[in-house]
Amino acid sequence: MAHARILDIEQGDYEYLQSLCRCRTIQAQTVDRAKILVYKAQGQSNVAIAERIDVRNC
Repeated sequence: MAHARILDIEQGDYEYLQSLCRCRTIQAQTVDRAKILVYKAQGQSNVAIAERIDVRNC
């Protein structure tokens, strides 16, 4: 299995994504996408990210 690479994003973008993750007034789908990018930037694997945001294969 191939290892996923860490997502390299600028600090300002990272902080913006983190603020989206805490926001309760936007769509859940947007929050989940922001969380995926934040977790990827932290170096987490795709499997770990899927488990954290409760995504399952159909």
